[in-house]
Amino acid sequence: MNELNNSKKKIAIFVNKKLPGNDFRLKIASELKDTYDFNFFWPSMNGNIDGIKYYYLRMGEGFSLWSEWVNLLDLFLKVNTKHFDIYHFYSTKLYILGPLFILSGNKKSIITISGLGRLFVGQDKWIKKIMRKIFLRLLKLSSRRAACVLFQNRIDEKELKMYIPKGKNILVGSAVSMKPFNDYHKDVDRSKFNVIFVGRLHPSKGIYDYLEVCKKIKNKRVDIVFWLAGDISRNCKSLHQKIINEEKNGYLNYLGFRYDIIKYLNSCNALLFLSQREGMPRVVLEAGTCGLPVISYDIPGCSDVIIHEKTGFLEPLGDIDAVVRDIEYLADNRDEAKKMGIELKKYIEENYSMSILIEKIRDIYNNILMK
Repeated sequence: MNELNNSKKKIAIFVNKKLPGNDFRLKIASELKDTYDFNFFWPSMNGNIDGIKYYYLRMGEGFSLWSEWVNLLDLFLKVNTKHFDIYHFYSTKLYILGPLFILSGNKKSIITISGLGRLFVGQDKWIKKIMRKIFLRLLKLSSRRAACVLFQNRIDEKELKMYIPKGKNILVGSAVSMKPFNDYHKDVDRSKFNVIFVGRLHPSKGIYDYLEVCKKIKNKRVDIVFWLAGDISRNCKSLHQKIINEEKNGYLNYLGFRYDIIKYLNSCNALLFLSQREGMPRVVLEAGTCGLPVISYDIPGCSDVIIHEKTGFLEPLGDIDAVVRDIEYLADNRDEAKKMGIELKKYIEENYSMSILIEKIRDIYNNILMK
């Protein structure tokens, strides 16, 4: 890196949650730590692990009126009391406020839009319309301060392009490790056709639709088994109770949060992912690396990865009957399901491997630092 004066430039990464070890942001930092000095700000521990520094950040997921002002002050102090060469913001609150909070005009920032979330799904109630307008206004201001705005899917980029200065939008996608994995979970009866969902358990993730699909199929077939894995979201106690009740009724197997989820993915036959909107869902990429076809609604993120009737199925949002038909078709045609999974794995290897994303991010950092 002679062009960068042979010294490590300091990169600050701001995220709103503790990241699992296989997260692409940690993988990028691990691969590029000999070139850059990486510093993560997240709602977890302080420390220095394998040459990467971690700092506690109050601003996590969700919203609390009473604590939000303290969170905002904490973010303001973090971006202004420490000097970094690049400030890279992920998650909505961080990327619409972070660049605006930076007082020095010499500090360079990057926004990564990893999905528009609940604000852009569901019914258009008046409060949501107001919140969208506020979000878009802040994004417009924030993107003016940022060096560039990175997108994980084509639809988000297309919808928000008008709010971002010309030439600053870059489609980078996401990535997953393609490390071979051949271990299986003993709890999964592989003589059955096993369908799994993995993700945060929240209504916006399509959990109620998932439960309806389970009931429709299990009421007539015993050869198809459903698995549900993930943390329950805050303020979703009724959903949690419904999941427990449906498990008692024999419609599904509820796993909760699992560190060994890859074993379950590798043991199942298909991923059922009925979220209402995504940036680039990691579990879809992980399922593909395990050779699973994916059944999903035709939403941002999923539509970038899944090719209808080739690597899985994309159905209209809310079309539960179509999803049921897809699952039964794959269960009755397991060779076709396996073929779709192989095609998805190949597509991910060619377009979403970690090495591809690492080189994209390296080039973006270099270009910004050399300006």
